[in-house]
Amino acid sequence: MTPIRLDNCHISSHTSPTMTQAIPITIIHYDEIALKGDNRRRFEECLAENIRAKLKRAGLLDCKIRRLYGRITAAHGTWDALQTQTFHESLQTTFGVAFFADALLVANDLDDIEYAALSIAGRQPFQTFGIVTRRAVKNTPFNSKETNIQIGSAVQHASGAGVDLTNPELTIHIDITQDGSFVYANKIAGPGGLPTGIQSKALVLISGGIDSPVASFMMQKRGITPVYLHFHSYPFTSDASIDKVKRLVQQLDTFSGPSPLYMQPFSDIQKAILRDVPDKYRIIMYRRLMMRIAERLAQNIGAKALITGEALGQVASQTMQNMAVIENAVSMPILRPLIGFDKKDIIQKAQAIGTYDISTEPHDDCCTVFMPKKPATRATLSDIEEVEKRLLISSLVEQALNTIV
Repeated sequence: MTPIRLDNCHISSHTSPTMTQAIPITIIHYDEIALKGDNRRRFEECLAENIRAKLKRAGLLDCKIRRLYGRITAAHGTWDALQTQTFHESLQTTFGVAFFADALLVANDLDDIEYAALSIAGRQPFQTFGIVTRRAVKNTPFNSKETNIQIGSAVQHASGAGVDLTNPELTIHIDITQDGSFVYANKIAGPGGLPTGIQSKALVLISGGIDSPVASFMMQKRGITPVYLHFHSYPFTSDASIDKVKRLVQQLDTFSGPSPLYMQPFSDIQKAILRDVPDKYRIIMYRRLMMRIAERLAQNIGAKALITGEALGQVASQTMQNMAVIENAVSMPILRPLIGFDKKDIIQKAQAIGTYDISTEPHDDCCTVFMPKKPATRATLSDIEEVEKRLLISSLVEQALNTIV
């Protein structure tokens, strides 16, 4: 491909485009937020604020985030390669971002758009290309088709590349808006979903295994603010699960920002259950007590729901009958985002979000301590409630709340 020359294109750092000036800027797009009707502005402002906060935590302070109609822009000074990488990684892990691209902003003038397109095209080699124009405003003296034709002709003349509208090596996007025309090529995917914090706070029961971190990720993607609770059996087990959970939360925090993590030593409750509850109901009783403790903590901190990593039929406590019995212990909603997932699906997602390697490190889970040989898979509520009469439930819950750190 013949190199593209841009003798007449001036790259400017001004705040608004004028003739033959192109302002470097990052354009950030969202998907679902655009469907929020009268609430759209609240979602956009939440996303913009989350981006600001994430960049501040990353030490990128000289970046101006601006909310425009249908998109968000990020303007910054000259960064080195490491700062640019940090910036991109920050956007790639911000819920609500569908994709972003490093763009040039120019005036709504075909000559200016042509200069910007040639500049974008000159950043990489290509043999085929396509032009995609979207007009958010209709008061320009040229339409999308005319833009595609003029810009496509200029790029083809400058590069000698062929036009391919089906599967081009390079696609140049032109977004014509009331704020100017954004010209860009390489889209970088974000995680999508809704911005963290747009929904209420929820308490995640995190075990240190594969499933619960993925469940947290899935619900963060729907906009909840996560708070974590981990039950452990130290010193009956090693403290490996405690260390693992701290690192898992740290990894999940790359998406949502810093999150509180509570620890509850569960072994005293397990000893009471071991003493007074038939073997086959032991796991169900563990889970019912955990739910009660989690609900009380959630109420104390203002969380509106509990989140678990349960998947239907995966283990004995996750049959439909047993889950119904377990959730009957509380009145707060229990969100189970993995309920219909295969284990393979969960593993793939864990690998994608960076929690799998941590989750698969060996540790003793508190629910495996004193594990019965044949746990009940079809428990009835009446049987469980009868067994619970042997326990001082309220006392055990209060005891547990007093030991949470």
